[in-house]
Amino acid sequence: MTQPPPDKQSATVRAWRMDTPATRKAHEREWGHGASAGLASWMVNGPYHILWNWWYVGVVSLRDFPGIPPAKKNYDDAEYELSIWSIDSPPGGTITPDIAKLRAGDLTARGSLLHPADLIYQFDGVTDDQAVKICDSVIAAIVDGYSPDSDYREWWKRSLDETVNHFRAGIHT
Repeated sequence: MTQPPPDKQSATVRAWRMDTPATRKAHEREWGHGASAGLASWMVNGPYHILWNWWYVGVVSLRDFPGIPPAKKNYDDAEYELSIWSIDSPPGGTITPDIAKLRAGDLTARGSLLHPADLIYQFDGVTDDQAVKICDSVIAAIVDGYSPDSDYREWWKRSLDETVNHFRAGIHT
């Protein structure tokens, strides 16, 4: 399968920006963790784990929307959720998600998400555009060599706390 060129890459890591899922209901049903409105999503390929090498990274709004069940918030003021999920590889093999099909909205081309997530991080006090920039900064860090694996969950939470605070204070543009 020929993949479109990555949107971001280093010598060993590649990342593709996905189109936001077409319907909020589909996103809620698929990810099942309080997603109400997809803002940005990425597929990442890199050598961060011995058993799998693909991850989904995305950020969603936790606002209430008509016809969508209320988001599952970790705290009352949470407005966004950024998540990192490993993509399962079949026993004895690897999976290569079809990026072109994923960009067209076919989530079956992705593979299964491993549970629990590598990271679920909720935050508030920024705009939708800033939430997307925060997600993009996570992708830049992963491409630069920071592992998305769950072993680094606490590092990601501390880093994201600082990043979100910088956006709130107007330090990041």
